[in-house]
Amino acid sequence: MLELPSGELQLYFADESPYTGSNGDQQISLCRSFDGGLTWTSPQRISYRQGYRDGMPVPILLKDNSNIVVAIEDNGWSGIGDFLPTTIRMPLETNWGGNIYIPANNSRRQKAVNYNYCPVAKGGAPYLRMLPNGETILSHQSPYGEGDNKKMYCYVGDVYARNFKAMSCPFLIKGNRDALWNSLAVIDTGIVVAVAGISGNVTMMKGYPKHQLEAKFSTPKIDGIGLTSDGYYSSTLNQIMMGNETGTFTYADLAYDDDSLYIYCQVYDQKIVEEEDNVVINVDTDASSTNVPMTTSYKWIVTPMGVIQAFQGDETKWIPNELDASHVEARKLTNQYRFEMAIPWTGIGLKKRADEYALTMNLQINNSDRVSSTTEIIPDSKDNGPYTWMPLHLVPNPEETAIHEIHIPRKNAEDTPIVFDLQGHRISHPSHGIYVQDGRKTFYK
Repeated sequence: MLELPSGELQLYFADESPYTGSNGDQQISLCRSFDGGLTWTSPQRISYRQGYRDGMPVPILLKDNSNIVVAIEDNGWSGIGDFLPTTIRMPLETNWGGNIYIPANNSRRQKAVNYNYCPVAKGGAPYLRMLPNGETILSHQSPYGEGDNKKMYCYVGDVYARNFKAMSCPFLIKGNRDALWNSLAVIDTGIVVAVAGISGNVTMMKGYPKHQLEAKFSTPKIDGIGLTSDGYYSSTLNQIMMGNETGTFTYADLAYDDDSLYIYCQVYDQKIVEEEDNVVINVDTDASSTNVPMTTSYKWIVTPMGVIQAFQGDETKWIPNELDASHVEARKLTNQYRFEMAIPWTGIGLKKRADEYALTMNLQINNSDRVSSTTEIIPDSKDNGPYTWMPLHLVPNPEETAIHEIHIPRKNAEDTPIVFDLQGHRISHPSHGIYVQDGRKTFYK
C-alpha cells in the first residue's frame, strides 16, 4: 500500500484475473481509496509484460515527491530465464491517470540492480523502502551460489530508486534451508530491519547503512582489551559490524591522534584456525581512484595471535613492507579473538596532521574451518581496488579549532585553485584564505 500527500490510498497487487484463459500471464493492478479506505475503485492495470508474470509489487513515493516507484519481480528479461528485481515508475502528477500502464519495452521499466557492481542474482519477491535521507534500499530472494536454496540479498540505491548496488546478505543460513518472502522496514534514524521466513520461523536482523567510516580523536591503550574509556568512535566499539556471511560476527572501531590511526577488532568464531583465520585492513592516503594498489595504498593481514603481515602497493600489486613500527596487541579466547592496532601516520607516509589528506579504508574477514574458507568484505569493495574503499573521516579534536590548514591536491599546473585571503584579496599561494572552486567556498586558515 501507499499513501499519497493528497490522502489518496493506493493498493498494488499481482493480478491473474484478466488472464484465466492464458498460460499464466499476470499483471500489476492498482485500486484507489479517497475516503481513508472505506471504499475502493475497481482494479486498474499499471504494469504488464505479455506472456510473462509481473508480480509482488512494493511501492514508494520518492522523497522529492516526483515519482511513484514500484518494485516488482519480472521474468521476461531477455537472456535471464528467471525473475529479476525490476522497477516501474510514474510521475506523481500523472499518477497512473488515463489508464496508463508500463508495457515490456517502456523506458519506465528498468532492471533495479546495477550489475556493473553486483553479480546477476536471479530471483523474485522484491521489497523496496526509503531511508530518511531519500536513498533507497531493495531486497529480493535468490538461489545465487546456493543451488536451489534461496537467500535474502539487499542493495542500496540512490534517491531516484536507481543504481542499486552494495549487495549484502543479512542472514547466515547453511544446508537445506531458505530465507523466503522477505521484507524490509526502516526505523529510528535509518536502521534497516530485514525480515525473512527461515525454517518455519519469522526472523529479523538489523542493518546500519553508512556512507563513511569515522575515527574519533583519542589515544587508546593498546592492550587488546577494548574499553569504552579508550575513546573509539562508538561507545560500544562496534561502528563496523560484519560476519553474517562468515558466521564470525565481527565488530571493529576506529580512533586517531596526532601520531597514529587506531583500530580495535573483535571476532566471535566458534572454531578458530590460527594459521588461516585473519582480518585484512586496507588504507589509502590519497583516495586513489584506481583498480590497482598505488604507492599510497597499504594493507595489513592480522592473525588471531596478532601476527602482522604488511604490504604497500607499487601501482600494479602488493609488495611486502615493514611499514615502520605498526604495533598490535592480540588476545585469543575460547570462542573469540580480539586485537588493537596502532598504525603510525609517519609509517604510511603522512605528516602528523592526517586530516589534511583524503583517506579511504576497507575491511575483510577471512574464516576457515579447515575444510573450506569464507571471505567477507565490505559490500562492493575489492582488496586490490582502492577506488572501491570507503571514505575515512577523522572527527576533529574538540579541544582544537576546526579551522586549520588543509592539503589541496593539484593534478597539473592548470589545476591551481583561485584563493583569496580573509579580506577578499586574491593571493597566489594557496595555503591560507578562502579556497574557491566550482562555486563552493571553504574557509580555512
